[in-house]
Amino acid sequence: MMTRLQALLLVVVAVLLTSGLLLALGLYLYVTQMPRLAPWHTQTLSVEFSQQRHLKHFDDYLQLEQQLFNQLDDFSANFSQSVSQPQDYNRYYQGSFSDPKQWPQQWNQSYYWPVAEAEFGILLVHGMSDSPYALSNIANAFKGKASVLGLRLPGHGTLPSALVNTQADDLLAATTLAIHHLRQELKGKPIYFIGFSTGAAIGLNLELKQLQRGASPYFERMVFISPAIGLTPLSELAKWQTRIGQWFGIELLAWNSIKQEYDPYRYGSFAINAADTVLQLVNENRRLLAQLTTEQLAKLPAIQAFQSISDNTVSTQAIITDLFQRLGSQHQLVLFDINRVIEQFQLLKRDPRSALVYRPHQDSYQLTVIENVTKDSPKVQAYHRHGPHTAIEALDMTWPNNVYSLSHIALPFAATDPVYGNELVAGYEQIALGRFYAKGEAGVHTINATDMLRQKWNPFFDYMLRQTAEHVSGAPAP
Repeated sequence: MMTRLQALLLVVVAVLLTSGLLLALGLYLYVTQMPRLAPWHTQTLSVEFSQQRHLKHFDDYLQLEQQLFNQLDDFSANFSQSVSQPQDYNRYYQGSFSDPKQWPQQWNQSYYWPVAEAEFGILLVHGMSDSPYALSNIANAFKGKASVLGLRLPGHGTLPSALVNTQADDLLAATTLAIHHLRQELKGKPIYFIGFSTGAAIGLNLELKQLQRGASPYFERMVFISPAIGLTPLSELAKWQTRIGQWFGIELLAWNSIKQEYDPYRYGSFAINAADTVLQLVNENRRLLAQLTTEQLAKLPAIQAFQSISDNTVSTQAIITDLFQRLGSQHQLVLFDINRVIEQFQLLKRDPRSALVYRPHQDSYQLTVIENVTKDSPKVQAYHRHGPHTAIEALDMTWPNNVYSLSHIALPFAATDPVYGNELVAGYEQIALGRFYAKGEAGVHTINATDMLRQKWNPFFDYMLRQTAEHVSGAPAP
């Protein structure tokens, strides 16, 4: 006769077996619905930089990078010869509208524009899955006025497969090489840092470690654009998908998304390891900020950050609570509100601004909000708050009729950007993603609706550039 304990154990075993079968079935259905992997997901280039290479100088990094892009050229040539039909919107098909080599400047690679008599230098670091092109509009504005170094982070600008294995230490090591190069070149002149998304997290991490060591800061001042200070809670769970894929030998599970690679300067596909790498940086920065004393944080270079209130990639709230509420009066946060023209506002799921938590009379940092003058007008103004003091600055700028908010990726690009802007560029025949809005039946186009409709340029870029120029050594607007 079965005892009560035996019956209980039988039930537990049955539940575990059923759960395992359901998990396996769910995993099978999930994997079968995913797109197939392409050569740029499965093949890798052998000479990418990693911390283990122990390079001593940035020139060594550039030489290794050139070898890497020679390998990429070979990959593209082999792929182009292997397909039976031309692929006009594939970045790896030679001569296509998306081929990065169709541009005179190779923006997927690092660049250094020295100016012999420059009073200062600027280091620009892009975000995860991006390339140096992400900050090209700002770089061009300072070209000839400062010694400008645009760094290509390891794993970027080549094949998305590179991000399956790239680690945070690799990104930090490459950035440190670039910093030491600028310091040697500028011989004591100030260096300013401009970082986009993950690039901002990297710059912050390196400076916080300097403060922790009691060393002098690397930078005179810092500019953060859509900074990765906090991520969504789901980011913590993403790494488990990769681990399950490793356990079962399923390569597809190393990817959060697998997309067509039509963008010449940003990967469409996104490796889960990339998200986990950003999360590691975010968590370490949070830990460092909590450990540093008030006296140490007071030595942090003045930060000016630009952030859209509506951001589906990083947490706007975390930028306020995890960073700026710990900082003093020399730091400034600029928030871009949504377009509150009433016809559009009534269709929103929620008001992202109302969900943000401020402490206007307790915080010492400077806050600016770019907002509608009234809810019925697309014209915008700058609302400034510093402690108990407030002011309104009139701006000769308006929201475009069909834009209801900025996006994470939009901030660093002007309307005139040939790839992501919305204005026609004379003589330009390459892909123009900012002007690409196609309407029709769902499921017909190879580019999904989310990518197509996501805002790709900043209608207030000129304001951001002026503020950046003033922050950078008080320089006049480029």
